[in-house]
Amino acid sequence: MSCNSLGHHEGWQDNPCFPAIFKKDGYKVYFWDNQNGGNFTWDFTLNSFLHNKELSEVSYTAENKDTYKLDGGLIQSFLSQHFPTSQNNFTILHLWGQHVAAKTRYPHTAQFNHFTQDSITIKKPWLTSSMRQTIAEYDNATYYNDALIEQVINHYRKTNAVIVYLSDHGEETYDWRPSMGRNATPMCANVLKYQFDIPFVIWCSDTYQTKHPEIMKAIKASLHKPMSSDIICNMLFHLAGLRTKYYRPSLDILSKKYHCPKRIVLDKYNYDAIRFH
Repeated sequence: MSCNSLGHHEGWQDNPCFPAIFKKDGYKVYFWDNQNGGNFTWDFTLNSFLHNKELSEVSYTAENKDTYKLDGGLIQSFLSQHFPTSQNNFTILHLWGQHVAAKTRYPHTAQFNHFTQDSITIKKPWLTSSMRQTIAEYDNATYYNDALIEQVINHYRKTNAVIVYLSDHGEETYDWRPSMGRNATPMCANVLKYQFDIPFVIWCSDTYQTKHPEIMKAIKASLHKPMSSDIICNMLFHLAGLRTKYYRPSLDILSKKYHCPKRIVLDKYNYDAIRFH
């Protein structure tokens, strides 16, 4: 949420919070966060920053008051607000996604108990039935997450909208070794692939595509460029047509001046040197 670049050794505290820049520029900024208020570690680390009273006043127009066991509750809470889509809005939806334990992240109904351990047919000598069940639960959480993203897309389908979807991290789920979660030792290409590679999707409504043909060309041209999520604000400024001194074309994946900075993992590992050695 800061305009800093880790690849340039910049601290988050040395740069402004980019939602505050959107709000100062006249955008209505809505932050609906389902990972707030649960008495977790990040409630007094990350959330003490994201939901600090003074920062919230300058960063957000409105925030959610309640959190939900399942992300569908948060999505419905936001959509039920009926915020006008004719104004300049910047909305942040922070979901649980497939965060451990995945079996708690989706409703156990006929629709979303889609995968079972019998669905997991990969053959690995160390893969137990319990592990296959965990993989199936992760797949079901992903299936549910996809359904929620579809709801959001359909809500904005007939408006002038662009949606950016990404995860904060991956989750190793018995992909190549008998390990679950984010055990980053020993550091190697597979650890980076399954724990740090994330989905990054840009969806644009038909109206947005018609109004912004040059941006659409830039999005298509950026498909195979390397990217790091910490510099995402520069792309968001570009998509919003927002002018600010904190925008850096060299860190904007849609810009012809873009140059991906060094990607450092866990403060010390060169991602590209290890991942693609």
